[in-house]
Amino acid sequence: MSDLTTLATAALRGTSRASLPEPSATALGQALGRVTRQTPEATLLARAALAGLYAQAGQPLQQAAQALLTAPPPDSRPVSEAVSDLLAHLLPHPVLLTELLRELPGKNRTLSAQDAALFLLRTPLSREQAPLLWPALGEQGRWLVRLHPERTRFDPDQRSAAGSVDDLRRDWVEAHYIAPAQTAAEIIARWPSLKADERRAALGVVASSIHPADLPLLELARADKLADIRRRGHLLEGHLAGEVQEQVKAALKACARPGKGGKLKLLESEPVAALGESDPKAKDKQDTALSRVLGALPLPIMLDVAGVSAAKLLGAVREVHSWGFWDDLQWTAYGGAALESLEALNFAEVMAFWPQARIHARLHEALNKLGHAPGDLQLLDIAHALLIALTVPLVSEAAPPKAQGLLGKLKQFVRPEAAPAAQLSELASVLLRQLHTAARSYSYIGFLAALAPHLDPAQPPKLPAEPPLTPLPPISKTTKQEHQEQADRRREEVVAAHTDLLHVLQLRRRLREVLAEQ
Repeated sequence: MSDLTTLATAALRGTSRASLPEPSATALGQALGRVTRQTPEATLLARAALAGLYAQAGQPLQQAAQALLTAPPPDSRPVSEAVSDLLAHLLPHPVLLTELLRELPGKNRTLSAQDAALFLLRTPLSREQAPLLWPALGEQGRWLVRLHPERTRFDPDQRSAAGSVDDLRRDWVEAHYIAPAQTAAEIIARWPSLKADERRAALGVVASSIHPADLPLLELARADKLADIRRRGHLLEGHLAGEVQEQVKAALKACARPGKGGKLKLLESEPVAALGESDPKAKDKQDTALSRVLGALPLPIMLDVAGVSAAKLLGAVREVHSWGFWDDLQWTAYGGAALESLEALNFAEVMAFWPQARIHARLHEALNKLGHAPGDLQLLDIAHALLIALTVPLVSEAAPPKAQGLLGKLKQFVRPEAAPAAQLSELASVLLRQLHTAARSYSYIGFLAALAPHLDPAQPPKLPAEPPLTPLPPISKTTKQEHQEQADRRREEVVAAHTDLLHVLQLRRRLREVLAEQ
């Protein structure tokens, strides 16, 4: 009987009934005899763990060695050694890594199995990068990926069958923005087989760029077995220009009243038949005639009808305790929202349903405003979220990439106009200067790190001059020495941030060079 079996028998019997079994005379037994803990139970578990590891030792290596015997031959047109050497340095920079993956298929070059191993060891690869890896791999690299436990994230054939809700949403958002009728038809065809979260994601996609071709899909949603999906199918019809939208606008005008101090006061609304019947059993007024009216208009139209900002609208909703409208408010912004409106929303969730062209346009606007108001921390946070949500470089000479994903019928993404390189470089310099006195230095450092891969290596931002030391107020607990030390630390942060920017720009310059050599 092996040591592992003996220990398993002892565990079933219990250490209170009998003493621990003596290890065997083998080398393993000698090692087990040296494993002791404070209690018999702990000693048993520790020895069992060691015996289990011993039993499994060597098996993964043996399997890999057998599989390597059937590996395909090396690819005929691999990338140069310069690309392979650069690859490890690009892994911490998703924007640069994405740029490389988008460019390689057009160069008719492929990553080797060794290069693929770097990606597989990097956990996790983003949703945008995972489908881009497959076209950049040769046969040997794809063979290696198929052995990976998470191969469904990379292989487009398996990814289509086992894609996550996030993958589904991102593919459909771009597809619906470009070809709404075709995408709506494909969603309708798949509707019976979609899970509940996938059906909700599909309706979020519809809200992001609603089109008259979506009406048949909304009819399906209104007949769904789940109440929240039926409700959403009713409300989204109000997002389309037409009779239902006019009825909702009239209902909103009737229940929106000016309150004290410029606030908005919301009265209970008359039911709008086209929006379906509200659920009187819903808790916390989550489904009332008023909440349906508020959720049945795109946010810009709703704010125009009510004549208030998103913050004041949200305040009015809180006054009537319609907490369930928070989700509705998010949905009303899926189709678009001004930067000022995003301040009142969970903007990261809203941007998850925005197509890249809209993200790019709002980011342009945010960067322009940030250049004139670098101290606006709320605007900085929104611009940072937009920057992270962008999946293509702001400044790039690359051709429009071929779309990857579940639908597979799109020719390409809508390619927005590139941001001027000089503008981005100047913005980086402005934010570096702001960093000397910023209230939240970590926010600026994080934003600059996200902006760095989008800058043009030919126009690096300049290190701003150190500003003169600001005088201490007449009454201050800070000594002159402490004040100087604080200024010195800020200067060190600025220099370090600038150094990091230059390092990323060097990587991007090198990336352009090695891609040009392929």
